[in-house]
Amino acid sequence: MHTMPHDEIGVHLLLTPELSSGSIPLGASEALERLASDIARLSGCSCKAAHVREDHMHILLRCTVDETIARFIDAFIPRALETVRNISGRTRSFDFDDRIHVTLLPPWNIDLFTAFVRDQEHYHSTHSLYQELEEIFIKGAANLTEGARREILDTVH
Repeated sequence: MHTMPHDEIGVHLLLTPELSSGSIPLGASEALERLASDIARLSGCSCKAAHVREDHMHILLRCTVDETIARFIDAFIPRALETVRNISGRTRSFDFDDRIHVTLLPPWNIDLFTAFVRDQEHYHSTHSLYQELEEIFIKGAANLTEGARREILDTVH
């Protein structure tokens, strides 16, 4: 069994396209997943899993507690937008929603969540993005007000 130093955490990011942008082109999937891995490495994290669907993208990172995820996000978002916007004329104005769902995970949950991210196609054969947010991310959030819950679910188009 692989053991990790106690100061490592999992950071799960869920990005959705801006409503006016339509969907994430599936032709960008491989490039976006590779970009997440490359930017993670440059930011001092490791990308455990990344998966792109038309309505959202998952990225799961393993970082040390004193690293900041802001370094990854600040580098990833502009490069990801450039990648998508260069696919075709239809995607020139693509943008991600400003609200990025961030979930911090204890080290012992990273492997479980890695499997979840990698198995997105199977999961979404029976669950919508709305259900995923509600059942996986909101249900486990402590002290989440109804207003905050509604705001999170409103990002799903």
